Amino acid sequence: MRDRTSPEDPAKATRSGLKATRSGLKATRSGLKATRSGLKATRSGLKATRSGLKATRSGLKATRSGLKATRSGLTATRSGLKATRSGLKATRSGLKATRSGLKATRSGLKATRSGLKATRSGLTATRSGLKATRSGLKGTRSGLKATRSGLKATRSGLKATRSGLKATRSGLKATRSGLTATRSGLKATRSGLKATRSGLKATRSGLKATRSGLKATRSGLKATRSGLKATRSGLTATRSGLKATRSGLKATRSGLKATRSGLKATRSGLTATRSGLTATRSGLTAMRSGLTATRSGLKATRSGLTAMRSGLNATRSAQ
Repeated sequence: MRDRTSPEDPAKATRSGLKATRSGLKATRSGLKATRSGLKATRSGLKATRSGLKATRSGLKATRSGLKATRSGLTATRSGLKATRSGLKATRSGLKATRSGLKATRSGLKATRSGLKATRSGLTATRSGLKATRSGLKGTRSGLKATRSGLKATRSGLKATRSGLKATRSGLKATRSGLTATRSGLKATRSGLKATRSGLKATRSGLKATRSGLKATRSGLKATRSGLKATRSGLTATRSGLKATRSGLKATRSGLKATRSGLKATRSGLTATRSGLTATRSGLTAMRSGLTATRSGLKATRSGLTAMRSGLNATRSAQ
């Protein structure tokens, strides 16, 4: 029995070793295939990761350039706002100077109007005084005429003294009446001269007030002109500041657009990087599973080979 069964047992062991070796080789082949597919998946995942990193780097560069453009736009906007503020300050100071000049001009015009009124009243008083002086001069002239005629009559009466005492008396009466008329004419002339003097004084004071009003008006107009010049310079500075602010805002908007596009590119690169990493991880897991299958196949192959060796050794020893 030992002689019959002993050669069969090594053959069975050899066959089982061959089967185990074949199954180990199959498992090794399948593990190698899984390893190769895992390597391919890992390579494609690494390529996707590299492309995603490139897209991320380009997106970061675009984001940095957009941030630089945004910063330069903000600086331009700040400088424009500063220029606008300085222009507004100059405009406000110019408006204040213009208002003060207008106030001085109004006060000068009021003083000029009051001076003109005083001048007009003085001229009216002067005219009335001149009229009274003219009437007094007329009375004086008529009184002088009557005095002359009385003197003529007196002379003629003195010549005919003896014969014309009556004519002398009548001449004296005429002379006295002429003297009274002359005195009243002189009084009227004096009062007219006084009225003329007061009118001239009022006219002079009115002219002085008019001159001071004109001076105040001129100073007010000068202040108004300087205020208008300051206002114009402030408006020009304000316009330049607004232009700089607008250009800064445009640069800021373009920088924000570039930043947004850079962020979009960065996000797409990160998504591509994440998908590449997931593909790399899946490839690595496939490689690991293939390596484990290869190791198990190699172990089975080794055990089959050991079984084959032991069977062959048993066969040789049995022969």
